[in-house]
Amino acid sequence: MSCAATLKHLPAMVLGDLEGADRDAAVAHLRDCASCRSERARLESVLSAAKRLPAPEPSGSRRERVVAAMAAAAEDAPQAEAPRRGWLRFTMAAAVLLAVFGTWGVATGRFGLAAPAFELVAEDVAGEALVLRAGGSAWEPLVPGAPVRMGDRVLTNGGRAWFRSTADDRIVLADASQIMINRQDIAHPSLMLVYGELWAEITPRTTGHVRFESPEGDGFAEVLGTRFHLEYR
Repeated sequence: MSCAATLKHLPAMVLGDLEGADRDAAVAHLRDCASCRSERARLESVLSAAKRLPAPEPSGSRRERVVAAMAAAAEDAPQAEAPRRGWLRFTMAAAVLLAVFGTWGVATGRFGLAAPAFELVAEDVAGEALVLRAGGSAWEPLVPGAPVRMGDRVLTNGGRAWFRSTADDRIVLADASQIMINRQDIAHPSLMLVYGELWAEITPRTTGHVRFESPEGDGFAEVLGTRFHLEYR
């Protein structure tokens, strides 16, 4: 297993969720790689500290609104058994959805005018959530009001995080999940669901879309405006 693959599995390993061949391969790699062992120790230290943080009380009105949106999307959830890996569920609730599964190299046009950068702002955090800033080396607690910009990663551990984007999209990151902003072009922003699940309500757009990607290059979805539930394991 490579360093890149091992680093992707480290959060699940630290949380005790990594099993089977992936865990065996990661353990074998860690025996010979001091750099990855150091990263695992750092992540274990951060998560241990995060467990001592008090859980803030989420806003009642925002929580009720998001729960209602999640319930509406869940009514149309497919009942068929999902595959073991990959995009497990993608539920459309309304508006227009363009979903394309395949290689990442599909061309997406640019609409050109200067615009504010796409970013997320944490509206609420329930339980434990951490953010790793682009270029940084230490995870820090995610607090309401904190921005999440291109290259930043957010990890939930025993909680959930609610976000609103600069384009007025809403995203809820579930427990034991990680997300990263890959591209900040507000007409064509890109977010990577590294693992776990999220709920989203994307504001309808007359031009452009929001792109959700998998970390291993096996799929993506481009969304113009809809509510949906997305899971990647």
